[in-house]
Parts: sequence; structure tokens; C-alpha cells
Amino acid sequence: MLRAIEEIQPAHPQVLLALDSAPDANPTGIAGSPLQTLSSRLPGIDRDAIIQVVRQLDDLRITSLPQLQTMMTPTGAADLRHAITPLGRSLMHYIRGDGGEPVA
Repeated sequence: MLRAIEEIQPAHPQVLLALDSAPDANPTGIAGSPLQTLSSRLPGIDRDAIIQVVRQLDDLRITSLPQLQTMMTPTGAADLRHAITPLGRSLMHYIRGDGGEPVA
């Protein structure tokens, strides 16, 4: 956890919050990708920067989202909460200051 905290950059919490967002009740389209979802949730960050930040979070074991551009159902692409690892959840609780369960 300390290593992850030392490596956190300003864009990391933004992407984590975007990953943790609940999906829209009625996603549109016939297909989508996690990158499309993140791009729509993070309009101020370009796609290449999103890819780079997600790779950094994956390297830190905060997230696990190796296939950002895989096409899937709109519902699957919109719900990215599963990509946050237990370490990532603990880190989010720490950043928010709301306690949470520590990672063993």
C-alpha cells in the first residue's frame, strides 16, 4: 500500500473514480469498450493518457484492466467496477479518508 501511495499521480484518483462509477441504467449502442466508457466519463483526458494511466494502475496492482479496447456489450463496457483490485479499494478508502477494510 505504501508503494502505491508513493506512486500516485493526480490523474490516478480521477481514473479510479471513473472506474468505480455505476453504469447508466440504459446503456446505448450495440457494443462498447472500457476505453470508450472511460473516455466519456473523463472528457478532459485524451484517450492515450487514459491508456497510460490505466497501465500505470495495472502495474501498481491497483486495477486489473488489461483489455481496454475489447468490444463487448454496452452493459459490460459500462460497468467497470470489477477492474478495481482489493488493493485499489483500500487505496480509494485511504484517499477518501473513510476507513475501509485494509488489505491483508
